[in-house]
Amino acid sequence: MASEAKISIEREVLNVQRFNELYPDRRATNDTKNLKAVCRQLKNCVKSPFKHPGVSIKAFFLRLLPILRWLPHYDIKECLVSDIISGITVGVMQIPQGKLCN
Repeated sequence: MASEAKISIEREVLNVQRFNELYPDRRATNDTKNLKAVCRQLKNCVKSPFKHPGVSIKAFFLRLLPILRWLPHYDIKECLVSDIISGITVGVMQIPQGKLCN
């Protein structure tokens, strides 16, 4: 008979607050980088119609809000039910996982 090896790992369960206490530099650096990147993209997006006079205001808003491009072509009869089911499924899975983090 082969003996069964057992491994026991004990570690602290971390919530978001405790993780930030233990690793303060990781979150601050990533959040700052992400925020700067988003601000830079937004600034470029807002400036683009004014930098390039040939770009229309319609093109600017289509770039800013992509939903305006695909919503007029959305097939409600074929896609709406499956999209609602997908949304509910994702919500049912993500909401409890998000609650565990706090």
